[in-house]
Amino acid sequence: MTLSYREFDNFVKLKFPGFKYRKGQRDAIEDIIKSYNLNKNGVYLLDAPTGSGKSLIGILFSAFMASRGKKGYILTSDISLHDQYTRDFSKYGLINWGQIKGVDNYNCTLNNEKFSIGECKNKGLNYQESEKLNCYNACGYFQSRKKAISADVSLLTYSYGLIQRNFVEDKSQNGSAFEQRDFVVCDEAHKVVELVQSHFSPKLSKKTAENVLKLTLGLADIGFPNVLIPVDQLKETIDDIVHEEDKNVLLKHLKRSMIILGKAQSYRDEVQKDAKDRFGSENVPSNWKAVFKNFDYVKDVLCKVEDYIEIIEKSGLHFMIKAMKDDEATFNCLDERYLMEKHFLNRFGFKLLMTATMGSKTEFESSIGAKKTFYRKMDSIFDFSRSPIYFYPKRRMGLKDIEKNMPWLVKTVSDIMDAHPTESGVIHSGSYDLGNKLLYRLSKAKQKRIHVYKGTEEKMDSLKKFIDTPGNILIGPSLLEGLDLKDDKSRLQIFLKVPYPNLGDKYVSEKMKYSKGWYSWKTCTSILQGIGRSVRSEEDWAVTYFLDGCLTDLITRSADNFPDEFLERIIIKED
Repeated sequence: MTLSYREFDNFVKLKFPGFKYRKGQRDAIEDIIKSYNLNKNGVYLLDAPTGSGKSLIGILFSAFMASRGKKGYILTSDISLHDQYTRDFSKYGLINWGQIKGVDNYNCTLNNEKFSIGECKNKGLNYQESEKLNCYNACGYFQSRKKAISADVSLLTYSYGLIQRNFVEDKSQNGSAFEQRDFVVCDEAHKVVELVQSHFSPKLSKKTAENVLKLTLGLADIGFPNVLIPVDQLKETIDDIVHEEDKNVLLKHLKRSMIILGKAQSYRDEVQKDAKDRFGSENVPSNWKAVFKNFDYVKDVLCKVEDYIEIIEKSGLHFMIKAMKDDEATFNCLDERYLMEKHFLNRFGFKLLMTATMGSKTEFESSIGAKKTFYRKMDSIFDFSRSPIYFYPKRRMGLKDIEKNMPWLVKTVSDIMDAHPTESGVIHSGSYDLGNKLLYRLSKAKQKRIHVYKGTEEKMDSLKKFIDTPGNILIGPSLLEGLDLKDDKSRLQIFLKVPYPNLGDKYVSEKMKYSKGWYSWKTCTSILQGIGRSVRSEEDWAVTYFLDGCLTDLITRSADNFPDEFLERIIIKED
């Protein structure tokens, strides 16, 4: 069936009376519909700047498709964006659409544990058996799942969607209830490669063997003393993995770890059956729950090892990357084309990928492994006249220059803070180390305005204090994405240095050798994400200061990664 954009216009008038498009929205949707007609399994890239209303484009397109008998998914990268879509569904009367998050966003109503170790999971009940439980109608996960399966359009997190369309689809006897649909809308699509990569990147360390040992001891504690899991052999194998560099040998070690982990996981069905027989309608005791928690851990590692071995054998051993951090080995695939094709592109129908920070179309296409795409760049509707980017090009903040330029950096940041005495803002430090070096050289009065953090938990606490205290500044290396600092929450931003990916990470260093264009593209998209934290609407504004002269190099060799509106905002400072 050919879909007509004229039918779309009539549909919007009937379904959303009084709806007013933002600039470029209607034209973008018309183009997406035309592209769907040309290739119902195609990839459409929508480069849509902040404020263009890309989420509404995805919603309107999905609603029209559903009105024509098509089914689809909308994927989001994080819970805050997921919640925003849920609110929009309610706002526009799309109450029949489904939405579901990852299983551990829901608690079991019986034992108050995360759903993955809820009572029905511990007893190995399938979905049909779970429907007969008294708690079924009160279960947040089951009710969300039921609606999301039956709805014409369902909102999923990337994580949940990837699990359902891959692990569940391939490993479940009946496949996944979340089957392939006619279309998928992917918001924050610049994250899709990293998200797919992380789902198929196993991590192995001493902790892996320790958890398998805990599983063995836990099984003995609940009445399974004769379980034979070669934990010592797993310890030796993981130690070999940690210290080995030869890729042929590493692959053999990975296969050996897969066999041992598979042996451990093989006892799960028997233990679940026993739990079901022993406890019936009673809650499973805490020592049993601990066993199932370790089973879940083993299952996750095992699935990733299995998939990674297949990916490397298909794409080529030379693409194997082992990165070490704190005695933990993380495996990645250097070339994501096979990974993306098998686990993402082939798992969904027509794919609408939307992002505000696409950078170079060529590099983005290469990163997602798409051979041919449809593409549209929307113009920004923001007035950036009040949001200049002041760039100081004379001093570089690379490793060899940072110490000699530190006095200037401290003075310049201090002067900027004096110029914004009552305004809130963020400082993108690039690293915890640089942020601390700056902080402790500032005056005590300046330090009192600054919130600093280290790690995720401290970040969330510092972020709350920062938002609750007008006129303060948040400093850190991980503020480039995921923050909505609209209006007075942030009126200034300071970039201490260009946020290049860390070359100390083996994957990053090897990827740079393999694709220098990727390295620049990744850096540029990080800058664009960071710049976008503080200007969130047409009326919003913020002043940005870029203190690293290395930005000149990046613009010179990668100007096509930056939109015109970014380059036009730059004002050179000679200080």
